[in-house]
Amino acid sequence: MSRQLRKPVLAVIWPFRRWLAAIVAAHSALGLLCGSFMYLVALSGSVALFSDEIRWWEQPFFPVMTSLKSGSIDVAVADLSHQYPNLSHKLVLIHLPTSREPYTTIAVGEHNADGSKGWYISADGRLVAPVKHEFSEFIVALHTSLIMEHGAGRMLVGIIGIAFLSLIMSGILAQTQIFKNAFTLRVGGNIQLQAIDFHNRIGTWGAPFFLLMALTGSILGLFFVLLSAPATTAYRGNIMQAFTELAGPTSGHGLHTSPEPLSMLLHRIIIDEPESELKSAAITNFGTITELIRITGVSKNDGITPMQIVFDGRGRKLFDSRINNGGASQRFLWFLQPIHYGSYGGLIIKTVYSLFGWGLCFMTSSGMRIWFARRSNRGVAVPKLERLWDSILWGQAFSLCMVAIVALFPDIKITSGMTWLITSIGLGALSIMMRNRERLMTFLMFMGSCALFSTVIIHAIKIYRYSSIVCDIEIMDVILLLIALIMGAYAFIRCFSPLLANKTLTCPPKM
Repeated sequence: MSRQLRKPVLAVIWPFRRWLAAIVAAHSALGLLCGSFMYLVALSGSVALFSDEIRWWEQPFFPVMTSLKSGSIDVAVADLSHQYPNLSHKLVLIHLPTSREPYTTIAVGEHNADGSKGWYISADGRLVAPVKHEFSEFIVALHTSLIMEHGAGRMLVGIIGIAFLSLIMSGILAQTQIFKNAFTLRVGGNIQLQAIDFHNRIGTWGAPFFLLMALTGSILGLFFVLLSAPATTAYRGNIMQAFTELAGPTSGHGLHTSPEPLSMLLHRIIIDEPESELKSAAITNFGTITELIRITGVSKNDGITPMQIVFDGRGRKLFDSRINNGGASQRFLWFLQPIHYGSYGGLIIKTVYSLFGWGLCFMTSSGMRIWFARRSNRGVAVPKLERLWDSILWGQAFSLCMVAIVALFPDIKITSGMTWLITSIGLGALSIMMRNRERLMTFLMFMGSCALFSTVIIHAIKIYRYSSIVCDIEIMDVILLLIALIMGAYAFIRCFSPLLANKTLTCPPKM
């Protein structure tokens, strides 16, 4: 009787049994997609920490300064007005020289007419050279928005941060003997057990940092979504009014016929706040009655305490965000960015952050490996998805190097995002066609090594023929060259070690 009832009962509970295989495949593909997003966010974040150094590597020839001459900013703004007759109502962004970023730039909005990010300014205020930092801007965009439309991309990255947070917390809770096994590492035995031990140990010791990055990243990505809740109750759904309370007004008020020069405002802040280092100035609605000047800075003592002062066009102070004038919630929000991006310290802090970031990359990749291995042990292996994951894991070195090479040639009319998408999709298609996973991994390592080596050579030829040897740029190229050699050596060992062990050769095929 039970056998007779089993079929109709199952049919009632699950009427789409014939689609079960497709649904399971879609579920696996979705898991791969989520893992890929997590890996890309962790990888790009580890590289984006050095965005300032990458900008210098891309364009090392700029006027170096730690301070500006009196009135030079006004000269630059006037020069910009001559180049842009319709500058009225536009957003003018000015980067001020600091001890860590000793240069000054000015730009109209996000892009200028020639596609550059602005101009470098000399010490006397002249516009001397266009700013073109395509690769560093791409890396930052990949981390903050996965090169998607800004609002949707940041929201997606925020959701990924929540997923990271959930995985880290569940991973910690799943280890019933977390303290007892904190120093346990089974090396040389079963490969799967060894991978699990490495995954658990790195996750245990890096958990405080991973939790901090996941929490701050998710809040930054979902900031406006989180802001909508208090805005609904306290400001009757007016998100901009809630934002104004935190970051100041977005437009000025009142008539003014003779706006106060920007250099005078900067000089006033320097006199009033000698312990603060100014970083940027933004002029909203330039040249109109609603003109607004937003000046940001940071404390010289700790490099993390932020400062933001907003003036109207007449030089009247409208907002001051300094910590001693704000509440706990405002203080927390202003500390989020420097804590997440490691911008409060020098190269040592960035290096520590980057090492933890690479640990998070390893956590993501080893977690995916464990997931694939367990599926294989249950007899439900997904070899195509495994090879696709390999193309993402090992192919990003090649894809990012291609973006860097294209960025070194500004005349090439292809965006960094399109270059990355084309190379990533191409490697994904290659992974589906190559059925031998070991050969695929070795081939991708060779490709990444060759691409990184080519990037260093092209950069050296392009940069050093215009200038004498620059010590710091040389060091960066040497580091990249060493990474390329290590990748190539590892691929070479993977290729020929099976031959030494009298096993099948796993050299990459001739493509």
